[in-house]
Amino acid sequence: MKAKQNKNRPAAPIAATPEKAFHIPYPGIWLAAIVMLLYYPVFQFGFTELDDTIFIRELYMYNDDLGNLVISFTRGVFNAENDTYYRPLFLDAMILNYQVSGKEIAGYHVVNVLIHLACVLMLYRLLRHLTFDAVTAFLLSLIFAVHPVLTQAVAWIPGRNDTLLALFTLPYLIYSLKYHKQGNPIHLIAGAIFLIAAMFTKETGLLAPAAAWLLLVVGMRYSWKDKKMIILYAAWVAAAALYFLVRSGATLKSNNLQAFQMAEDFVSRLPLLIQYLGKILLPFNLSVFPIMENTVYYYGLAALVLLTVGLVLARDRNKWLIAAGLGIYFVLLLPALVVPKGLNEQTFEHRLYLPIIGILILLSQTILFRNRLKPRNLTAAVGALVVLFAVLNRNHQQYFRDPLSFWSQAVETSPNSAYALMMYGARVEEHRHQILEHGAAPTHQCGA
Repeated sequence: MKAKQNKNRPAAPIAATPEKAFHIPYPGIWLAAIVMLLYYPVFQFGFTELDDTIFIRELYMYNDDLGNLVISFTRGVFNAENDTYYRPLFLDAMILNYQVSGKEIAGYHVVNVLIHLACVLMLYRLLRHLTFDAVTAFLLSLIFAVHPVLTQAVAWIPGRNDTLLALFTLPYLIYSLKYHKQGNPIHLIAGAIFLIAAMFTKETGLLAPAAAWLLLVVGMRYSWKDKKMIILYAAWVAAAALYFLVRSGATLKSNNLQAFQMAEDFVSRLPLLIQYLGKILLPFNLSVFPIMENTVYYYGLAALVLLTVGLVLARDRNKWLIAAGLGIYFVLLLPALVVPKGLNEQTFEHRLYLPIIGILILLSQTILFRNRLKPRNLTAAVGALVVLFAVLNRNHQQYFRDPLSFWSQAVETSPNSAYALMMYGARVEEHRHQILEHGAAPTHQCGA
């Protein structure tokens, strides 16, 4: 009877094998491979005739002398005297590039792409230090890697100014976070060195401490007055003091800007925040030579609505990271908002290279990432967006391949720019002369 009972007893259920946690192996290798695959066509691009010829051809004698690595800290970027812009480490980067590449632009394009690659990898590390999980950090870094609004920063040689700025600012932010967490003085010193480098790359670097404060105090909820923050403040002040001390000895042109005029320019440029937001979230109206007057607002307004809805629908969103992301976007765009109209009316997209990080942090708190999707499905969903951005990026790259392509797109997207019209006319005339001289259009002049 007992045997019969055992025979009729149902078999014990087989224990289910636990699902293996989804992860992306070798994220750094994937990010590097995608950057190189996307941007390798720019290695064949030529000049655009917007500043790149100045830094590579016209300044070749300056670039040839390694002794000018020090002189760069005593002059302006375009002119040895009476220049408005002070960008010594950008000049030094061109000097070092010249030692390898000479006047051949291909080598400069390679370096631009490599700098972008390094920034992508450092953004991934920064996001991990902000306690983002590995999948989210990878996907946000991937969006940054392929985003079409950043094409100009990579494909246009002078866009290096902003990628270099990020190359120094990102490790500065990382070391600031590490110092506050671990208290290691080596991290404090390393952060200060990178901060100084960021300042000497572009004046936006002066606002990097504000971005660090937003991450530490607002995003990570550290006390603004604890001992480590006080030490960080002291390091920031010392770095800024060194910058202004060295800059005071440079032969720069005095702007003599009036406070009222600066305030007026700032208010008139505030709509840029909406225009730039549209180009980040809905990058369908990109321009190589944008001006506010010819940039539509409906993409920006639609992006604002999408972002708001995405935040409202998100699950367990972190309001402090939202505030930090918005703050970083605004703070790092401040220099673009106070540029005097008489000095520069262009609203170049490469200026978004660092501020976009604030929007990426904000994006992490929207329904795109804060939802019920499993990591594998989330990767597929965001991957579709990345593919779209990569296609838009590759299409936009083509406008940087030669002068005629560049300036024809500039006129098409900014018809009210007298400078764009003048430069386009000059390029068309050059193109016509080349056809008459050679009997056919040069193969690299494809734009018309």
